[in-house]
Amino acid sequence: MNQYPSLPKDRAFWGITLTQFLGAFNDNVFKMLLFLICADYVANVGSEKGDYFDPYQTLASLLFAFAFVMFSGFAGFLSDRFAKKKIVIACKVAEIVVMCLGFLVFLTGSVGTTSFLVFLFGVLFLMGTQSAFFGPSKFGILPEMFSDTDLPVVNGVILGTTFLAIIFGTAIAGLLKEALGDQLWVISLLCIILAFIGTGTALLLRRTPPAQSDLRFHGANWFGEPAIWKRVFSDSLLIKVLLVYSTFWFVGGVVALTITLVGRIQLELSEGATSFLNAGMGLGIGTGSVVAAAISKKDVRFGLVKIGCVGMFAGLGLAALFAVVDFGAGLQVWLFGISLAIGGFFGGWVAVPLQVFIQSHPPSELKGRIIAVMNMMTWIGILSASIYYFSVLAVTGFQMDPSWILLTLAIIMLCMAFVPIKTSEHLKEERVEA
Repeated sequence: MNQYPSLPKDRAFWGITLTQFLGAFNDNVFKMLLFLICADYVANVGSEKGDYFDPYQTLASLLFAFAFVMFSGFAGFLSDRFAKKKIVIACKVAEIVVMCLGFLVFLTGSVGTTSFLVFLFGVLFLMGTQSAFFGPSKFGILPEMFSDTDLPVVNGVILGTTFLAIIFGTAIAGLLKEALGDQLWVISLLCIILAFIGTGTALLLRRTPPAQSDLRFHGANWFGEPAIWKRVFSDSLLIKVLLVYSTFWFVGGVVALTITLVGRIQLELSEGATSFLNAGMGLGIGTGSVVAAAISKKDVRFGLVKIGCVGMFAGLGLAALFAVVDFGAGLQVWLFGISLAIGGFFGGWVAVPLQVFIQSHPPSELKGRIIAVMNMMTWIGILSASIYYFSVLAVTGFQMDPSWILLTLAIIMLCMAFVPIKTSEHLKEERVEA
């Protein structure tokens, strides 16, 4: 019998959903705002070094991902050593501090100067660090607070609302930047308020005991314990899942960078319109996540992953085509945006089953550290996305339309459809045998 209340009546469910939504909203407002500022710098130096010379978004994305790679191992230790609710609350308090620092930069800095961009990059790195510590406890507490049968639905809702946060965050960032001009401190003030609200909703989470309260940390384990890495790499199914999951986020990282450059420079759209292109991708992923959760019901359905990979191939491939073919009457931008949304929709089918498996597969006493290792591998993929993005632009001399990067990503996702991940039925059989 389920010992937990039904999800609609469970305040812990609403607490984690709102906490994640508000945190993701803040992250995406700040990142989108920074990416748009970076695009302004590209426009200013493009004629000197190539129309699409963009080291700024690349560096910003590298810094954000680097924070995850650096601190995920230690964050995983903390999530197993201490009660995860306490860590979640501490991370939300840290988010308030980081948002206040961003407010000071926008209030006192001079937009367009090198020092202004450097300070923003510093705040972004701190934001990534805070998120790195938040991740293992956020994901690790879900199996502790909810039954296995509720996990697919919980993940679908959280992933769906997370991408709603991406939609609203990216869209609002562009619209407010257009409207406010140099008064960008107003946006940071909004982020501070939401960080306070998110800290309050974190208090609704259920208390769960530490997974291993006698755990001791050793400096050599900063990037994860060797025994944990060995355990991860000895699990063939887990490795295949991680390969596809990391690739999904690698592709997502490149797409986010590419859309901003395509919108602002290649298609010469306004900041608001460029933000809506990113929001459209998020809308697709959010909708796809909810649909995938509904189809999955109470199981991990790997069959959805293969369909999702093929769907992402189609969506990203069409987006690459429509970005360079102008049908007139404003159709180009609409077709480009719809194609991105289609790719995002099927991306939700990729993400939900893999995320549920990653959370439920590790044993409870190792869950935080294993999730941290997997989180690190995912962010190595996102770190690689920045390098890949800049490298492709550099190979073309910063002259070829960046939309063609989307075609290469489409091909990568098609290859992921052929990774032999077992179906949920096989997974059930293994559990019975165990």
